[in-house]
Amino acid sequence: MRRRTFRSLALRIGSSIRSQVRGVDSVTLPSGAPRRLMGWLLLLIVLSVGCMPIDEKEAQETEEPFEAERLQALPDLESLINQAKPGHWISAHQRITAVEDFQGAVESRVLDNANRPIPTELASHAMLDVRPLVLPAGEPKEVETRFYVPRRLDRETRAVTLENRLIDRRGNLVASLGGSVSLMPDFRFFGLALSTVPERWNYLATLPTNAGEPGLETQEFTKVVVPKIGEFVPLPSDLFGWTSIAWIVWDDFDPALLEPGQRQALVDWIHFGGQLIVSGSDGLDKLGTSELASLLPVDADETVSMSIESLESLNAVWSPGPGEERTRWEFAEANAPLIRRLRLREGARFLPGCDGLVADRPVGRGRIVVTAFSLAERSFVRWPSIDNFVHNALLLEPRRRFSDDQLESRATFVDHSGSELDPRLGSSLRFFVRDWGDRTAEVAAAGPAAAVASTEPAPATSSSSSSTATAWRWRTGPYESAAQSGVAGWNDLSAVAIAARRTLDASTGIEPPSVAFVAYALVAYLIVLVPLNWIVFRLLGRVEWAWLAAPLIAIIAAFAIVRIARLDVGFARNRTELTIVEFPADYQRAHVTRFATVYSSLSTRFEIEYDEAASRAQPWGNPARAADVSFVGEPKPVRLRRAGATTLEGFDVVSNSAEMLHTESFVDRGGRLEWRLDDAATGGSIVNGTDLAVDSGVIVRIDRNGEWSGGVIEGLDVESQRAVSLRPIATIADLFELFAETDALHSTFTLMADRFGALDTDRSGRLTLDELARDGERGRRWNELLRRLARRGDGISREGIDLEQYRRLAATMPDETLRVAALVDLWIAGLRRQSAGTWLVGSSEIPDTETWRPAVSQTRSLGLVIASLEPADLPEPASDVNRRRSLDDPDSDDEEER
Repeated sequence: MRRRTFRSLALRIGSSIRSQVRGVDSVTLPSGAPRRLMGWLLLLIVLSVGCMPIDEKEAQETEEPFEAERLQALPDLESLINQAKPGHWISAHQRITAVEDFQGAVESRVLDNANRPIPTELASHAMLDVRPLVLPAGEPKEVETRFYVPRRLDRETRAVTLENRLIDRRGNLVASLGGSVSLMPDFRFFGLALSTVPERWNYLATLPTNAGEPGLETQEFTKVVVPKIGEFVPLPSDLFGWTSIAWIVWDDFDPALLEPGQRQALVDWIHFGGQLIVSGSDGLDKLGTSELASLLPVDADETVSMSIESLESLNAVWSPGPGEERTRWEFAEANAPLIRRLRLREGARFLPGCDGLVADRPVGRGRIVVTAFSLAERSFVRWPSIDNFVHNALLLEPRRRFSDDQLESRATFVDHSGSELDPRLGSSLRFFVRDWGDRTAEVAAAGPAAAVASTEPAPATSSSSSSTATAWRWRTGPYESAAQSGVAGWNDLSAVAIAARRTLDASTGIEPPSVAFVAYALVAYLIVLVPLNWIVFRLLGRVEWAWLAAPLIAIIAAFAIVRIARLDVGFARNRTELTIVEFPADYQRAHVTRFATVYSSLSTRFEIEYDEAASRAQPWGNPARAADVSFVGEPKPVRLRRAGATTLEGFDVVSNSAEMLHTESFVDRGGRLEWRLDDAATGGSIVNGTDLAVDSGVIVRIDRNGEWSGGVIEGLDVESQRAVSLRPIATIADLFELFAETDALHSTFTLMADRFGALDTDRSGRLTLDELARDGERGRRWNELLRRLARRGDGISREGIDLEQYRRLAATMPDETLRVAALVDLWIAGLRRQSAGTWLVGSSEIPDTETWRPAVSQTRSLGLVIASLEPADLPEPASDVNRRRSLDDPDSDDEEER
């Protein structure tokens, strides 16, 4: 219609032009060119313009009525180059002004160099975050958006694009705003200084602890951010965006400037492993009335001048190496800085060599450090050994040795040489489901044998002679880093995720009806249809009615067979879910992870609404596709929509198949799990202040002398207290036996042994085919499995298998009973690398906080609670063995180890 209108208009214009050309005698045409030709040429031009199709989308986008400042990835609003780490959720900030009132949504996604959405690492979907957006005309608005940066990236990729698409209420794209982001290496983290005078903290970025030469080139270990605080504080609104932040220095910044979500995220971040460094009286006074007041390690008393004796103590410990007089912190007594006297609270300590001026305290897995003096004090900033003090005392990093190579001064970790770029040493933030395990799949593949490789538990001790070992275990312990994302990133390939996947695969296997079932059903149907049908109507004297009853019998039989076989063929919808709840010590909020397998007999698109706003969810792809970074066409969009609640949209399950979903949330459980040790030799009691009842559990304790003990809990109700008797654990076998005493926490090791013993009725130590045939759901599979293995020459005999062979083979076969045995194995294997502490591992029925649309008719779930009952066991800080050479100091080449 539009083209026809333009064509008629063009014809009228062309006719008018042609008539005018004919009537103008003064027009000079090219030699030999008639006027009629000129008229037709003009007409052709008009017609071609009128017939050109109009790209409405392009016209609309070129007239977008928005003004937007540069999109900036949090927490760094100062740098011209955005930085983000793959495998992490990040938040970004953008200031947007609308020329006219706008109501709609902003859709955030990550694009590659070809401006295509990047699929996640294990699947062909791309994550999009959607939030409502209202922009009054002419009023600038600070907009926070969220992105998931996939690890599924080519190694040559150095940058991606963050795109915010503005969608109006009719679903039309009205603007596209974006910005480039440089990808950080796995060992780099952010460090922040929050102050009203940010210029005083620029020196932090120049310290060698944040950049060094562990190899052939200088590496930036920490990206130091000193933001200028305006209307917007550059911190994400929930903990998911904090996973790349290693430490924060708090000066005179008012915590009231933080939004409620930011304040909650700060407290969560500390409990799960963040380090907060409070600078002097200004920082103490500001935090003294905040949510962090009860977590501070000290109370502050009167203000006094710093003494020369305190200065001497600091210099004696933290000014290493020869030429010590040139590395001292010095000030004139008349210019002594003002300090606050510190009084320790319970669980806190003064750091060595600080004369009561520096104290710290473990908070969950994290740590809060307080200094009596300001870390921006001029004489302190000029201290040549300031880097040694910050690195080892304030950040509690492994001590270093500096070696000079011409004009360079390279640093290596004395006790962990070669680990300078280990991401686990850059940040102590950890999550069980993301980081626990021995190099992802290795432990899960090794099975229970890996956990019993040594009979002795052999934990680390915390004595002064082994402080370096304890430091290593505090930072690394049973945790491993992932490729590209390092630690604390979203990880579908962690050892825990793989163990959960195998558990769900085994317990939710969907199989067609067996041959025996089909045969029995067919025989029963024929008996009812022919002889029984004929006999009934023969007795009634109406044999001819048997023909009329036959179709009805067929219909009833069909419904009956479907009903009986329903679980086998998986009709309707089925969800099997494994939930893991992780509590830091002395904290009421938990990290809740749900791994779910969803089956549907018909193709279904699900929407899942979550009660907790701090939730993230992604379809859980297949590890078999993890190495394949190619995909065909545009990846399928999956949206996380925030509109009050958080809702996952676009989770598709194809007909007669199962898909997996990975969800994580931070949930307030209403109270804490509190451990009270009465006597190390006899036991203590545990108080459950949470909203979760623990059905059965195990308490494991490792004291500072390396002695292990444990006890069993059978039933710990909500708001209840239970006494726990502890007994010594001398070997790993003792630990397995402890878990075997519970109803639900059998390890794979003990579970298989119990099954073997129950089947071995003749006590021969081997299971025959007849005995294996009684092995529950697996009974009918053993004959085929052993026949196949015997043919392959795997050392398996069809006459029978021993206990070790049974453990290995049975673990590969489906087991419809949902168990946490694989996760218990994994936790036990990692416990051997823990430092001192007390933990609870228990089973629980976790309340469902999800609403599925359409509803899932069949649901099975099992919950595992893993709680740390004591704060982290912190090591004693140790000074560097020598000082970093100054280029103008030729006399400082010698090293002196302490």
